[in-house]
Amino acid sequence: MRFLEPIQPYAARIYRAAQPEGGAPTKVAGDELRVDATTVLHADLAANGGLAVRITPAD
Repeated sequence: MRFLEPIQPYAARIYRAAQPEGGAPTKVAGDELRVDATTVLHADLAANGGLAVRITPAD
């Protein structure tokens, strides 16, 4: 995530389909990760799934 400041830690809140295989299209799961400019995020998505990530400076 090279668009982030290199030294600053961030909190990434990740919202995704609760079941990546698409079994529950209205269910959403959320995770929070500590990330920085060197972090690479990977996601398994269903063909009709989605993903949203909100990145904010870490406390």
